[in-house]
Amino acid sequence: MNPSKSTVRAFAILVAFQVLMTVPLPWEPGRWWSSIARLSPDLLGIVLCVIALGGWTRSRLFAHVGVVAFAVAWLYRCFATLVPTFYGKAFEPWVDMLELPGLVHLLLHTYPAALQVVMIVAAACVFGFVYWLLWRGFRVVAGGGSSLVFVSTVVVAFQSAVTFAWLQSDTALRSRIAVAAPSSIASACEYAIDVFASKSYRVGPIVNERVQAANQVIDRADTSFTSLDSADVQVLFLESYGRGILGNSTRERYTTELRRLEARLTESGFVSRTGWVRPRVRGGGSSLAHLEFMSGIPVENRRVFDALLASPIRPLPALLRNAGYRTVNVEPAMPREWPEAAVLGFDDDAFRSSFPYRGTKYAWGDMPDQYALARVLRDIVAKERTKPMFLQYVSITGHAPFSMIPPVLEPWERALDDGAFDRPAAKTYDITWLNYAGHPEIEKAYVDAMCYSLRIAIEYTSKLTRPSLVFVLGDHQPPIEYVDRIERQHDVPMHVITNVPAFAKRLDDDGWPCTRGMVPDFEAASIPSSRILHRFLMSFGK
Repeated sequence: MNPSKSTVRAFAILVAFQVLMTVPLPWEPGRWWSSIARLSPDLLGIVLCVIALGGWTRSRLFAHVGVVAFAVAWLYRCFATLVPTFYGKAFEPWVDMLELPGLVHLLLHTYPAALQVVMIVAAACVFGFVYWLLWRGFRVVAGGGSSLVFVSTVVVAFQSAVTFAWLQSDTALRSRIAVAAPSSIASACEYAIDVFASKSYRVGPIVNERVQAANQVIDRADTSFTSLDSADVQVLFLESYGRGILGNSTRERYTTELRRLEARLTESGFVSRTGWVRPRVRGGGSSLAHLEFMSGIPVENRRVFDALLASPIRPLPALLRNAGYRTVNVEPAMPREWPEAAVLGFDDDAFRSSFPYRGTKYAWGDMPDQYALARVLRDIVAKERTKPMFLQYVSITGHAPFSMIPPVLEPWERALDDGAFDRPAAKTYDITWLNYAGHPEIEKAYVDAMCYSLRIAIEYTSKLTRPSLVFVLGDHQPPIEYVDRIERQHDVPMHVITNVPAFAKRLDDDGWPCTRGMVPDFEAASIPSSRILHRFLMSFGK
């Protein structure tokens, strides 16, 4: 090939790689042109390595090295921008990689199994084709190594990118000098150094220390729970029910809804107390928030979660089971059996297969909360029994992307009629995971979903006839960007509801950080979610 033509092709491929490496992702802010105009130190460094390897080895294997390095840098960039947007924290590969199965389930669960297989095969084919294109591209780029003009341009561009990236590390200069794109490779190396230097990969000693501290608190309490007088205890986790948006930009609507629900509870003989709790997770990781609340132990990531399940923890369900309670775990969105529930002390489970739902399919968990809770009330709670019950319920409808809001059926019992939900959603939004970040209606859709979930939870609670103590709380803040004080970034509301006046008085006398009624003090501070078990033991384990 003519040297000038090979040089032109190498430059063209380099520009194409630059666009691929720097083009804004759907959840990233910024203009298309300004993003791709920023030099990528990762790409330029990879290209220089490929040229050097090609000249040294004279083998085609060097192109595979380039493809793998390019893919790793690009994927790291995807997750390094996605995790802060949706989870409100920095990307930590060592712990966040354990969330990949959940991410795959999140993207595929709404499709039939056969279609999921087709999509996976199609994705594999696309991956193979893209890999081949990149391999051909890196061979062409390596061929440009024979051109002094091409090599000199890449070297100068790489030096400039590294220099400007270093200058941009100064916060004061970052907004004025936006020439280089952030380096994923440098970030990955920095993270790896921090992990090994701090030995944060060793979660065992940390978990053991936390378990010992929690067990010491439990040992000092009377876990016969005679002060509960055989009252039922229920914990209803509302997906994404957080403080941020509800307590700020939509406070008036939220407060109006809470007052209406408080009146409904009063009619049914219930009183309530409301405060703020602070789980360690934000934007996602519901199971981590559940375990933190139940165990009284901070759970900040999946590795701590797994280590806790393998340790001698004594969570609330296990304590109540030992005190003579029947313990039930209800997770309508769980597509398979979860043996780990037995570790937490649950006697029985009700997962997706336990609910014969046949209506309109919703974005997460298939069924609406009203259907699931109506069956729980009829088939589990209201059945004749000889033991008091502890029940955990994990809600469905409040899960992102909040695209479908179910209708509320009146009277409540209609939810169990055949074909009751063979009707369209009450509200729909054209929100998908691809346009979720920055969607103009995301806040409105979120508030609609929260008002629905909260209304259904309170309607369910108001129908309880046995003496009951019910905790209705969020699991984590929603995966939505909003402005709030830094100390409130993780806060979720917690409503403690009971039809036993003595229980409410005990909460007041023991100094629970709650206000009377369903409306919280919007300026009040939160307490860690891991401290709720300790307070429960203080009030009811004596």
